[in-house]
Amino acid sequence: MKGNPQPSDNIIASKATTIEIFTQITLHLRGYCQF
Repeated sequence: MKGNPQPSDNIIASKATTIEIFTQITLHLRGYCQF
């Protein structure tokens, strides 16, 4: 069921992307500190 994306969907998507990037950076730094 895909219609025009609602603004709230965009906000949720951008939030998820931000969390994803944040997680990637955190994991990256963690792996970095282990060495």
